[in-house]
Amino acid sequence: MTEDQKKELRKKADDVLKKAKGGDDFAQLASEYSDDPGSKTKGGELGYFPKGNMVPEFENAAFNLKPGEISNVIETPYGYHIIKVEDKKAAEMPAFDSIKEQVRVKATQDAEQKKINEFIEKAKKDTKATIYSQSKEKKK
Repeated sequence: MTEDQKKELRKKADDVLKKAKGGDDFAQLASEYSDDPGSKTKGGELGYFPKGNMVPEFENAAFNLKPGEISNVIETPYGYHIIKVEDKKAAEMPAFDSIKEQVRVKATQDAEQKKINEFIEKAKKDTKATIYSQSKEKKK
């Protein structure tokens, strides 16, 4: 993306922010101006999300807003964003019975991966093999 394209996108975001802070319907603005195909059709709605699911710039802005507040323009590696927090709720710890199968599967996968990694490392040492990545150029 060129600097001119980036400036044009920032100006567009600033214009949308003025409309949002001026009282225009946020969902309508998101539907009209957003480039995010996942949330555009839902009026910008992302639903509830816990900390750790979004890029830091976006997350910091979202978690520092109070319900009803609109952020300034936020720049992330994905572009420019304007956030309106509709509601917040406390994180909930799910009951173990509702997630025990997920926990069992994850623990099994982790144990299997550890054994696979140990096997590969042992095999490399025992065979004195050298593994070359495809990204390395062949020496002439």
